[in-house]
Amino acid sequence: MNEKEIESLIKLLDDPDQEIASHVEEKLLSYGNDVINHLENAWGQSLDSILQERIENLVHKIQFQNIKKELELWYIGGAFDLLQGILIINKYQYPDLDEQKVINQLEDIKRDIWMQMIYDMSPVEKVKLINHVIYGTNGFTGNTANHQDPQNSYISQVLESRKGNQILLAVIYSIIAQKLDIPIYGVNLPQHFILAYVDETPAESIMVSGDLFED
Repeated sequence: MNEKEIESLIKLLDDPDQEIASHVEEKLLSYGNDVINHLENAWGQSLDSILQERIENLVHKIQFQNIKKELELWYIGGAFDLLQGILIINKYQYPDLDEQKVINQLEDIKRDIWMQMIYDMSPVEKVKLINHVIYGTNGFTGNTANHQDPQNSYISQVLESRKGNQILLAVIYSIIAQKLDIPIYGVNLPQHFILAYVDETPAESIMVSGDLFED
């Protein structure tokens, strides 16, 4: 990476010629994460609002580019680890996310359920126990007051606030259940996302509440 070239390119970001500015942006984008620190330093040293805005937009584009690549690799790899996919999405808004903190929070909830679980519980009893711990003990609920808030879709924020949208709450529920070897998976219905307990025996399969906002 040529640092002098990067610094020179950053200075050209506010060029009034849109064609030049676009070419400079494309070149900086090709460097990816390597230029973010340079861009952030330039933003802090600049008093030019146009340059600052272009730097902000460029940083967001680089972050989005990275997230897209990570999600593509996750998908190509089979998309088996739901938590990994959600953490990748979370990094779009929170690139410095402490992933271990999120993992530990989920493990704490899992442990609460495991401590109360009895070996010969039926699927219905297991679901009721998970509902009790997640929605009763831990107080997770739908953010009905501000349902469209983007924060409802980021697992790090939902684990802190205990409020989220239906899909993210269902994802948390499914991740915890699968950590307990309980086969609860998402079912994507038209305009709805629900969970199902999928047993190997078809007659044993049950549907988990699609609302997920109630115990």
